[in-house]
Amino acid sequence: AIRMADAQAAYNPNTRLYRFDWQANVAWGAHHFIEVPFAFDQLDNPQARGFSGDDPPRSLSAATHAAWVGFVRDGDPNHEGLPEWPRYDAETRPTMLFNDTCSVENRPADDEVSLWEGVV
Repeated sequence: AIRMADAQAAYNPNTRLYRFDWQANVAWGAHHFIEVPFAFDQLDNPQARGFSGDDPPRSLSAATHAAWVGFVRDGDPNHEGLPEWPRYDAETRPTMLFNDTCSVENRPADDEVSLWEGVV
């Protein structure tokens, strides 16, 4: 994802990066695709419960949904329910961390990312 964001930001300055950290009360916790029911405001969909568990936070769904809608509508995911989400740049790698409390972190998991440099 970081390499994709680096490449995208080189051509489009309105690039954003996020990581969905919220852990569901299902066997696999935080996993690929877990943000989709939140982003599309589908927590009440019975099929979504397999991903998000029985009691996902509605406030996280509202924040995620509003960010996606804003980004699609006018290129800006920022709204009252989130901290300021800056545009991505390869140097500081600002990343929105979606969780019970959302935050922006520069270069999250930098040690782990460094381990993969030159490998993939």
